[in-house]
Amino acid sequence: MESLRSKVMESKMHLEKYVNRLASRLKYIYFEGDIQLENLKHDFRFEMYENRINWLVDGFLSRYGFFDTVEVFTKRYKLAYYSDADVYREYLDIITELKRHNIKPALDWCQKYKSQLKKIDSNVEAELHLQFVISIICENKFFEAIEYIKKSVCKPDEQISADVKFLVTYIGLYGSNEKRHSTDALRRFKRRRWRKVIKSFQEVYSEITGVLNKPLLELLLKAGISVVKTEQCGKQKCTKCPTCIDELRHTIMQVPHIQKTKSFLVCPYTSEVMDEKNPPFTTPAGHVFSEKAISLFVKSDDVFECPVTAERYRMQDLSRLFI
Repeated sequence: MESLRSKVMESKMHLEKYVNRLASRLKYIYFEGDIQLENLKHDFRFEMYENRINWLVDGFLSRYGFFDTVEVFTKRYKLAYYSDADVYREYLDIITELKRHNIKPALDWCQKYKSQLKKIDSNVEAELHLQFVISIICENKFFEAIEYIKKSVCKPDEQISADVKFLVTYIGLYGSNEKRHSTDALRRFKRRRWRKVIKSFQEVYSEITGVLNKPLLELLLKAGISVVKTEQCGKQKCTKCPTCIDELRHTIMQVPHIQKTKSFLVCPYTSEVMDEKNPPFTTPAGHVFSEKAISLFVKSDDVFECPVTAERYRMQDLSRLFI
């Protein structure tokens, strides 16, 4: 009874912790300005989104297991309600054990989330049990392997996977043979399945907990690099070009460049293409004009009068857009 009471209390504490964390995040997102609109304003500063940027950095550090750094980082920038380090720690610990061919932590996790796994119709637990069967067969414990298959596989014959059929066939061929036989095929099968099982577990864990296999910061960086990367990148270095950063060289090499590197946007006032020879600019109100169009509406006192709103702006108030 005491054990049950302590588990209930622990569950309540965890529930309160995650509810508070979720409430804080929703509140922050609700009051945060839309960066796609805010960055068009003349007084826009990235410092306004410092908390969001720190949140992304924390997610990156947590995903790749820099937990000592995460601890210092969250304290310094007050990210206690925004850090998912505890979730990532569990995730990385299980993946590490799977790479060591230890399925127990993964099976414990499957028991913990049994109802969620059933809802998404996942067979990851059965796949883990099958890995254990393979390890038994590698030790020539054929009868024990058959008994384990009987316990863990409870599907009709037509639904039994090809991998289970392979193992049963293997046992049938070599289980009663006292002579030594080559295990190369079984070992290749085992290695291939470990890769499959680890990938499958990563996908299921991500679906149930919301953990990303790739941190959002990494995805954003790759998307940004892809936009500015061209076929000429790597031939000549430029200190101001993000694709020339040595620390990101490996990532940059993996990212493809966009197929269309030329702009096809047309200025609504001059009907000319807006590109590097005729770059686009935006007013603080968000209206876009090409450089040639701006010259048509500039007054003698170097003030631009917007033809849409009739508002007047100094030239330095206009922001260059990069397509």
